[in-house]
Amino acid sequence: MIKRSAKTVIFLFLCCFTTSVFAQKIVDRILVLVDDRIITQVAFEEAFFPVRERIESAGYGPEETRALIERYRSEMLNQMIDQTITDIAVEEAGIQISEQEVDQAVEQFRLSNDLSVEAFEKALAAEGMTLDQYRTQVRDQMLRSRLVNYQVRSRIVITREQIEAYYKKNARDFGAVKRYRLAHILLPFPSSMTIDQEKELQTRAEAMVQRLLSGKNFAELAAEESSSRIAGSDGELGWFDAESLSPVIREAIVVLEENEISRPVRTPQGIQIFRLLEKGMQNPRPLDEVADGIADKLYDEEVNKRFQTWVTELREKVHVRILD
Repeated sequence: MIKRSAKTVIFLFLCCFTTSVFAQKIVDRILVLVDDRIITQVAFEEAFFPVRERIESAGYGPEETRALIERYRSEMLNQMIDQTITDIAVEEAGIQISEQEVDQAVEQFRLSNDLSVEAFEKALAAEGMTLDQYRTQVRDQMLRSRLVNYQVRSRIVITREQIEAYYKKNARDFGAVKRYRLAHILLPFPSSMTIDQEKELQTRAEAMVQRLLSGKNFAELAAEESSSRIAGSDGELGWFDAESLSPVIREAIVVLEENEISRPVRTPQGIQIFRLLEKGMQNPRPLDEVADGIADKLYDEEVNKRFQTWVTELREKVHVRILD
């Protein structure tokens, strides 16, 4: 999955455009007036056609399909109105983005992801996007950023604290894995164990859990009762990835909060009681390697936030008339 820091949200659904053959099947008319600009039926249906196709091929029932189509038609029309308002503002402000600037932004994005030209285009294709469509989105985002600065007249500053907070909150996105620091008490199965012996061990383990829940120190009980050969005298086992644990142990562990005690768990080695000492995301890529990408993402999010606020305010001043 490649980063999307330059993708615009205005045309979230405009992934591709159909040919004029589709347009010829529709009687054209004006759907919306935005000041002296128009949005036509043909333009809208061409933009919405791929969205409709995906909905209709997704396997929903008839009623859900109709509801989704109605919902996304409304969202699409509002996005096209916002885009038209943006186009007017860009022209009035005299803001322009050159082809060279778009080339530089695309190339910087490709290099920052360490992709060859071929790999970059394949990655875009996996996202359902052509290079030309990506260039259009890059241009839209650059126009939006400049328009925000022009209208709001305040620079957006992303602080180190914001970057670090995002890094910690989204550690999994940077290769971190969920890990658990565990301690256990092991009651091993005897050789040639009978059903009665297993029941006796189960009863003993359940009694231990009750003692622990009543305040008995886990390390002390482990030293007194556990027969583990791999844990310390206090029962500590160390850190484990969730994926490295057997399914039955993982099921008992993942529901625990720190310092909680598991139910008795039957394993091939015997009946075990676990204590979750600590948990957390570990081993992500170093912050310095990903800080620039995080800053870009946070910057784009702030631009989009301010832009949407500005568009909402401007929409109240612009004459918008929906004829449909």
